[in-house]
Amino acid sequence: MELTLSEKKEKISKNKIHQAIKKFEETQDKYSEFGAYDTEPRCAFYHAIRQHVAGSDSILMAIENPGYWELYSSMSGHKRAAKALATACKRVLKVIDAAPYKDLKQAHDWYGDILD
Repeated sequence: MELTLSEKKEKISKNKIHQAIKKFEETQDKYSEFGAYDTEPRCAFYHAIRQHVAGSDSILMAIENPGYWELYSSMSGHKRAAKALATACKRVLKVIDAAPYKDLKQAHDWYGDILD
């Protein structure tokens, strides 16, 4: 039997990967004045996940570069915002690494190709 959307939302809300992604989104929101909730940082986040899942170790260094996040670099504090995004992103990657298969599968079903 197919779950309703509300049942799917309830189920995914307990998923540790989903929770970590939501924390990343909270960080984006906190630093939105620097453009952290724009398309570029979101795409950079998805790219980091894909690269990490594919086995790239270099992505961990790349996300430390403030330019990786494409924030408003003319604003004072943009490096602090980039560091916060990098830290939140690393948390997501650690959770993915430690997640049991069922959580990975459930997160993949929810988020689609982000986790490919």
